[in-house]
Amino acid sequence: MAGVVRLVRRGDIYRIAFAETRGHEITGPHYGIVVQADLYQGLSTALVVPISSSIGRPAPHHVRLTVEGRRGYALIDQLRAMDVEKRLREFITNIAESSVMGQIDQELLLILGLHPDYRWAR
Repeated sequence: MAGVVRLVRRGDIYRIAFAETRGHEITGPHYGIVVQADLYQGLSTALVVPISSSIGRPAPHHVRLTVEGRRGYALIDQLRAMDVEKRLREFITNIAESSVMGQIDQELLLILGLHPDYRWAR
């Protein structure tokens, strides 16, 4: 139905088509976690953290998790806005209430400079 945007929820994991990237940005099909607040459901874009199973050495801000039996890392430093209809493909699960989501939240606060202890965390 034209004009209707699919509602995504915070913690949703989707298969996502990451395309048109440059340099060290993640590209190709990967999982991604919606980290945007549910208050903003209905927007045509959603804030997503990509997940990769093939990284050389995990950084302190990469959060380890398992999706469909595959180990991977949430790449907090690659947060991006994704078109809900064009990029978010298949819904996999929701991890909003998991301890992993809590870890992702903490890393987001740090990387965005919003953590109360940000000054000493650098």
